[in-house]
Amino acid sequence: MDDIQEVIQRLRSVEEVQQVMLNDMREVVRSCSRAISRLHRGEPLSDDRLNEIMERLNTLRMNAEKYPTFLNYLIHAEQEYVELMIVRSVLNRLDIPGSKELGVDLRSYLLGMMDAISELRRDLLDMIRNGDLNTAEYIFSKMAEMYEWSQPIVFTDSILHGFRGKQDAARRAVEQARSELTLARLLNTRER
Repeated sequence: MDDIQEVIQRLRSVEEVQQVMLNDMREVVRSCSRAISRLHRGEPLSDDRLNEIMERLNTLRMNAEKYPTFLNYLIHAEQEYVELMIVRSVLNRLDIPGSKELGVDLRSYLLGMMDAISELRRDLLDMIRNGDLNTAEYIFSKMAEMYEWSQPIVFTDSILHGFRGKQDAARRAVEQARSELTLARLLNTRER
């Protein structure tokens, strides 16, 4: 039988890694959320802030390799990072980055992309309110493009946990955005 003190010590070290990963995940999620808010306000993101996020993600990746039990912490953090990078790319009219370019797990990428679609609707509405219908059209085209791209992806929750619900939310965001943009275009035409 194993020495009980050795067992306890090994489990304590796993628990310590779990705490580090949980803290890193929370910090990545918070940092990405704050960065997205900055983007909504039209403020640029500093390279320093993105590097800090990447450093925490790399630490999470290293720990997830050693302790696959905690892989969900990495997936959640990467998902937020993907959302941030896609929103940033669309608002700056850059190509939408892929999972390999971002260096993230495919599941993280797909979940983050669906969240980005819903997040971009906020920017679309801001553009409509500000009378910038061309930018609103551009944002809508990217939202619709990402949703259309995702449509063939149909897997059970055991393979792609949470994707179906996020895909449904993205579809609703695209449909609402289409309706809002159509109405704005009609009102803009009548005002001329």
